[in-house]
Amino acid sequence: MKFNKILFCKISVIFILSSINALGQNPDYGRIQGQIKVDSSWSSEIYLSYLSTFSDIHSMSSEMIIGNSKIDSIGNFEFDLDFLPEEQKLYRLHISKKADSKTSLIIGGINENYFAFIANRNSKIKFKASSFNPPFRNIFFETQNENFEFQKITNLVFKKDSIASISGNSKRNFIEDRLNEELLTIADSSKNSLVSLYAIYKSNFESNYISNEKFYKSYLNKWSKIDNSYFNDFRKKLPLKKSKNNIARNIIISIILIIIGYALGKLNFTKKNRIKRLSVQERKIFDLLKKGATNKDISDEFNIGISTVKSHVSSILNKLNVKSRREIMD
Repeated sequence: MKFNKILFCKISVIFILSSINALGQNPDYGRIQGQIKVDSSWSSEIYLSYLSTFSDIHSMSSEMIIGNSKIDSIGNFEFDLDFLPEEQKLYRLHISKKADSKTSLIIGGINENYFAFIANRNSKIKFKASSFNPPFRNIFFETQNENFEFQKITNLVFKKDSIASISGNSKRNFIEDRLNEELLTIADSSKNSLVSLYAIYKSNFESNYISNEKFYKSYLNKWSKIDNSYFNDFRKKLPLKKSKNNIARNIIISIILIIIGYALGKLNFTKKNRIKRLSVQERKIFDLLKKGATNKDISDEFNIGISTVKSHVSSILNKLNVKSRREIMD
């Protein structure tokens, strides 16, 4: 009888402690559970970054990193997301080569080391990255939610770019035009504002705005109530249609830009130091940009897709802290 009482007491204590522990846990908090297969040249740590605009997808700094996690021996890792805001925002996961710093971002090629996705504090994201080169090329989400749609856009662009990169100029133009049409269709039909805007950014919206002005006006009207950093940045990037009413303003802006350009010329030494931050491929593209090369010129020169060119150009502009190709040429 005494033994049974002791056993009963032990069981009761274990039950009470387990209950207290369970009460302290929130089964509904958000998390990322992933599995990635990489070779021994990669670090065993993965980093989570917050992206305040779509332009930041190809930018990197230590301030952008908001979390890190160890990748175990079979490729599993996990992030708790309970500290994120309620609003859906854009985030990025990336890994680095062992010899590189944690802030290294590789854009394009077999070592592209990142991918972007949508999340908030309640998101439950589970995926597998199945390919070695690049690590995040083939991603499979367990549930068909906004990130499933988001990744479909990435895969579509990669597939079309791969075909275009080995095609002649005429066929490449057809492929790129068709890709832009598909992306605009996705943008128009998606119910998630960030998925929709991602499709817009992956299209050539800055150069085809005038020819699709009716679409973009309708698009802006559709999402007019969305007031966040992603849409505000997009609205600023849309080219303005020239009119007689803004000629004076453009003249004033041109004068200001000339003055700014003169001032920036005095910072030549600082810019040379920034150029050292460019990768070998980026320096080659930078040399062409100085000569006024277009995206298509660069694409033809290096036999890479237009989207990869745009990614490199965006990275170059960010690293040099300049806002346009014109500043590079000047």
